[in-house]
Amino acid sequence: MPGDAELNSDTDNPARHIARGDCERCRAGLIAQPVNAWSSMAYLGAGAVLAARTHRIRGAPLALAAVGAGSMAYHGPGGPWGQWLHDVSLASVPALAASRELASGPLGGALNGALVGAAGAMLRSRPGSANAVVATLGALAGVTALLRAPRRPARAQVVGAGLLLAGVGVHSATRTGMRWCRPDSHLQGHALWHVLSAAGLALMAHGRSGV
Repeated sequence: MPGDAELNSDTDNPARHIARGDCERCRAGLIAQPVNAWSSMAYLGAGAVLAARTHRIRGAPLALAAVGAGSMAYHGPGGPWGQWLHDVSLASVPALAASRELASGPLGGALNGALVGAAGAMLRSRPGSANAVVATLGALAGVTALLRAPRRPARAQVVGAGLLLAGVGVHSATRTGMRWCRPDSHLQGHALWHVLSAAGLALMAHGRSGV
């Protein structure tokens, strides 16, 4: 099975292509991975729908929009700033979930800002720490959610969690070098991950109060 470098190489500064592990072949020009980049718009769409349903253009809708922008930067121009925007936007989702469970009102907003700021500083100083940062914030969000979870979660939360888990499976099975990876296809597993995770996160947020 070809390696990452063989599947994702071109003549336009390969070092900038930080998304080469996401299967789609990196191309020369501003948008390195067109399918993965444009499918990032799913997060913006999910954020817009959530804002319309909740009548709030803040919190979860803004976090989803940030993920979309970060993902577009990651699969488009790439480079260190593209990776930083991508990683910070991902960290903002569990940071928001944790802060909303721990505190409400202005205090929750301040806590969210502090968590995202700390994550951004950590990711700037240690670019390779994204998985650890997101996992730590995700664990914090998960624990706080369990402590305050209702006995019967809303149907939207259950469906959303199912979509998110399905997306994780697709993402894992279609990475560069995996059996289902097709680097030149217009149907990319990572793009499907974008769609499934955007819908799943929006449903999970809508299923809880205070999004």
